[in-house]
Amino acid sequence: MAYLFVLWFLCAFAAALIRQRKGGSAAAGAALGFILGPVGVLIALLTKPPSVCPTCRSPVDAGSVTCPRCQAYLGRTASPRPTPGSTESGGREER
Repeated sequence: MAYLFVLWFLCAFAAALIRQRKGGSAAAGAALGFILGPVGVLIALLTKPPSVCPTCRSPVDAGSVTCPRCQAYLGRTASPRPTPGSTESGGREER
């Protein structure tokens, strides 16, 4: 029984360390590892790190070009969306 208790604390520590190195919350990783044990460690390993603004550290969407909170430029390019009525040939339709 004591080995199981030690294993759960080691899982909490490992998940916290993994989440912290990926840029997430160590406390959330520790809770994940402590509640779910080895499964929590696997979840911490397989999840993507959260996107945060380098200026204000608030969470941002993965495709954002600017931070919604502080309007800082995030260094990403927006994918161009075609406007309605335009075509790939520069707005002229081929017949």
